[in-house]
Amino acid sequence: MGSFLSMVFGGVSQILSELTSVFNRIGEEALAPVNKIISSVTDGMWKGDGADAFVNELKTLFVPGITGVGTHVTNFSAHISSSVDKIAQGDAAITSTIGKLEEAFSFF
Repeated sequence: MGSFLSMVFGGVSQILSELTSVFNRIGEEALAPVNKIISSVTDGMWKGDGADAFVNELKTLFVPGITGVGTHVTNFSAHISSSVDKIAQGDAAITSTIGKLEEAFSFF
C-alpha cells in the first residue's frame, strides 16, 4: 500500500481509537454514577411515586440513550474499518495489476 494511504489509514485508526476512548469515558463518568443513583433509590433511599417516576425516566430515557450512542459509535467504527479494508484491498489489486502490466510490456 502506498505511503499516502498508509498515513491516511493510520490517521483514521487513531481517530476511531479516540472516539471509542471518549465513549468509554462517557460510560464511566455518566452511566456508572446514574446506575448508582438508580440502585440507591431502588434500595430505599427515596420512596414513593416520585422516586418510581425518577427511576423509570432514568431507565427508559437516559440509560438507553447513552447505550444507543455506544451502539452508533461501534457501528460507525465497524463501517469505517470495513471501508479502510476495502480501499486497501483495491489498492493492492491495482498495484498488482500495474506490476503485471509493466512486466507484460517491459519490452518497450
